[in-house]
Amino acid sequence: MKELADIIFLGFLKSYYTPLPIWCRAMLLTAILLTSTSYSTLACHDSQITNLVVVNNGNGTFTYTIDLTIDVGSFDGYGYGFALVFSNSTLLPPTVQTAPSFTPTVTRPGYDPLVGYTGPDIGSGPVPFFSERYAGRTDVLTYETTDDWFGMGSTDYSATITVTVAGCIEEISVDGDFRSLGNGIGDPSCVHTISTGYTCCPGPIPTGIVNATICPGETFVYFG
Repeated sequence: MKELADIIFLGFLKSYYTPLPIWCRAMLLTAILLTSTSYSTLACHDSQITNLVVVNNGNGTFTYTIDLTIDVGSFDGYGYGFALVFSNSTLLPPTVQTAPSFTPTVTRPGYDPLVGYTGPDIGSGPVPFFSERYAGRTDVLTYETTDDWFGMGSTDYSATITVTVAGCIEEISVDGDFRSLGNGIGDPSCVHTISTGYTCCPGPIPTGIVNATICPGETFVYFG
């Protein structure tokens, strides 16, 4: 399907340089619009977490190994990265840890790497979409391109991220809508969310502990 869209698009460009009857140009433009509409559902909307392994470190932190795929369609332009969002239903958001460090970069042959950021460092890359959406958030880990032109290319790519987070986490989301043809608001349909299998309790919280606790008797559910 991608190849067909590329062929049609090239034909459209050629029409600017090779005179064609008006009716022919109209048919070509219609084909492009129909292909774009039918293919748009196969863009960042298919970004997803494909596997999750959780380790309870016994000190209020959990280490997550996350396999994910970022889908970049022909009408997305170039992929600029992604964000991982860690959430719960309490008033105490989890915190991505920098020690131990999370996976520092995501690489792909032929392209500049994506660099990981959290908290006040989010938006350190050249693409403003990350800071416009997640500025300052310590419950978010972004992977941002260092190349605001070609990014990570215009085709799908996969990554494995290891990150330690303090606090209880009920859900992890991957936001794949960072594209050269996107914007700072993002498309909610490009966010894929999975459950960790934990239910978080707001208390009682021992003195000096700022993170929500795991409910007594909760059973860990493996996703994968």
